[in-house]
Amino acid sequence: MSGFRAILTPEGRRAWALGLLAGGGLAMTIFAGAALWIVRDRPQLAFSLGLGALMLIAIVLTGFAGLLVKRTINVALPGARFEATDGGMPTGADAAGGEGVA
Repeated sequence: MSGFRAILTPEGRRAWALGLLAGGGLAMTIFAGAALWIVRDRPQLAFSLGLGALMLIAIVLTGFAGLLVKRTINVALPGARFEATDGGMPTGADAAGGEGVA
């Protein structure tokens, strides 16, 4: 049961997402390879399936990039400010409880 507790932390969720994304990418690559092998004698179908396989690879690579890059969203309007991060450690004024770090 301790393996599933890791999913409760941000790093645990990121690790699970990375593993599941890698497994899904592997499964879709095998599926695309098998489909292309089946239609190897029909160029039009092979081209369409190959294009679909490349789109799946692009989606998986985009997902990997999203997991490995720290994301921050800042919105500032007159009288209001909003900031959202992906759960990293607080730095600067946030780490010191709203006061500047000496």
